[in-house]
Amino acid sequence: MKSILITIVSIAFIGNYSIAQKKQNNVLVSGSVTNGKISYLIFNRYTVDNVFADTIKVKNNLFSYRQSVDEPQWTNVEIPEIKQQGLDDFSFFMEKGTISIELNANSIGKSFAKGTLNNDLRTAYLNKNKILLDSISDYTLQYLNIEDHTSADDAAQDSLMYLNDRLDKLGTVKMLLDSEYVTKYSDTYFALSLLKDELKNGIAIETAQPLFDNLDNSLSKTMLWAEVNKTITHLLQYKIENKVTDLNALDSSNTAVNLQNFYKKNSYTLIDLWASWCIPCQQEFPYLRNAFAKYKNQGFNIYGLSIDFTKDAWMNALNRLKLPWLNVNQGQNLPDFYMVSGIPFNVLVDSNGRIVARDLRGEKLSETLTRLYNK
Repeated sequence: MKSILITIVSIAFIGNYSIAQKKQNNVLVSGSVTNGKISYLIFNRYTVDNVFADTIKVKNNLFSYRQSVDEPQWTNVEIPEIKQQGLDDFSFFMEKGTISIELNANSIGKSFAKGTLNNDLRTAYLNKNKILLDSISDYTLQYLNIEDHTSADDAAQDSLMYLNDRLDKLGTVKMLLDSEYVTKYSDTYFALSLLKDELKNGIAIETAQPLFDNLDNSLSKTMLWAEVNKTITHLLQYKIENKVTDLNALDSSNTAVNLQNFYKKNSYTLIDLWASWCIPCQQEFPYLRNAFAKYKNQGFNIYGLSIDFTKDAWMNALNRLKLPWLNVNQGQNLPDFYMVSGIPFNVLVDSNGRIVARDLRGEKLSETLTRLYNK
């Protein structure tokens, strides 16, 4: 939900306020519209804390806009008069300087911005890596279309698992690519924004931290740097060899199960965060079932931690899924360690509660356990 900030200025100060704004303006956006006729568009400018929505008039397929910014603002462009298809969208950096935009009304994703450092870098990045990025968008759209019309028991799960696998592989390629860009352009806001995106996509903290530490010190003055720094600090908890935070949660019979007491009894324990509404979580269960059946007699166990808001939703899922390992629920009342940005999420710990692996999706879990038990 976008929030629009409205500043109410006293009538007595409107004149002075307007003059001050003109003096402070350090951004000029000028643009043209192709492949369609529109009367206005909307710029949604994102800061760390807020979203500002500005309506821009378009006359004779031309538009102009002035603004003042202290640091670049991620800005998404909407054309309310034309319905966009799929994941088609266009964004740019609202930053100091003169920005030129060519807006394709028929296919907004084909629009581009140029004229300032970060916009030029991003446009070049999008053009050079178009095949990869288009493939990710296409697979994502297919996934979402199927997910919207299926259930956890549906036969379409095979298609979703295939698409998820393709997206994971392409995501790995993009992560490596983005890491190169962050290293090469380490003194730019564009590099910082790429790193933020990869943190959302699940880049390993062991990879992200050196990239972040290598960024130019000038970026530390930005709000985005503070946001990324906060994320990095949170993710440091999940570094290999770190110890997981202890937890008491209730099982299906309303009995409290202490995590530390649980993993001490096992050689390896997978702490798996999931929810009844999370289809990707449930797509992982066949892999967990296989690993559990294969290695439970060697000391492997699973501590399934549901983050469902209601016990009824969780219990209904348990009755439907019939998971053979321990499952507990604590709702959202969890220690910071378990407040992850997305699920499914898991960590594999030893009998001392130290992390030996994490994010073991698909066959990675069985492969990791095979390696550990064959040492």
